Amino acid sequence: MAFDIVIPLKRSEPNEDLRFTLRALDRFGGEIGNVWIVGYCPKWLTNVRYVPTEQTADKWTNTLNNRLRICQEADLSDDFVLFNDDFILTKPVDDWLTATNFHRGYLADYALELQASGVTMSRWRRGFAFNDRVLKHLGVKRPLNYEYHGPMLLNKHQFPKIYESKALEVFREPRELFFHRSIYGNLYPRDDIDKAVVIDDDPKIRTTDIRSEHFLTRFGFFSVADYVINNHLRYPRLRAWLDAHFRSPSRFENGKC
Repeated sequence: MAFDIVIPLKRSEPNEDLRFTLRALDRFGGEIGNVWIVGYCPKWLTNVRYVPTEQTADKWTNTLNNRLRICQEADLSDDFVLFNDDFILTKPVDDWLTATNFHRGYLADYALELQASGVTMSRWRRGFAFNDRVLKHLGVKRPLNYEYHGPMLLNKHQFPKIYESKALEVFREPRELFFHRSIYGNLYPRDDIDKAVVIDDDPKIRTTDIRSEHFLTRFGFFSVADYVINNHLRYPRLRAWLDAHFRSPSRFENGKC
């Protein structure tokens, strides 16, 4: 079954993260449908479907708006794989049904870990306890934690229903964040995958260079923080690995939308 790929984008040029994401998708993604870019489209892209959006709010609101907007596209496959512009595959995907929608245990457990760490609670850190309360209010007894940086399979009809429901209105306030992935994953659990698929960490490179290839390949994908890929001095091992594996341009480069 071929699923479309959706990548929401903020304004960014030339976006080397996206370039390597698409090279890896071209090499390891297997059978896929269309690649959709929603938000902003870099000039070097080709062979993609583009849906422009206004991005005038904060990054969390823009992200949600992009996801809701793409679900309105009639030509989008009913089920699609949601990417970020920095999700880089490192192993061949034989079946997207088994390569997506992992979880990291329970929201409540991770909320307790963060509280015990003594680190100042940002909106994002507070969000684990907040979204655990939201989902329990909606009838989920033990909400799972889908907050990791990796591909997720969504349904374009189900995802918007979450935000059409008045059940969330009681929790809506500017200081708190809805975790779209976890809310969707818990309210619309997949029956066709093993719910025991757990990842023990968020596969995102943030502050230090890779020590070995194992970090990049253990889950079949990894992610990067902003400005990591272009920082050759601070992340030389990562950049050398990327150049060695994804040197050739993909079918999505060297054109215009």
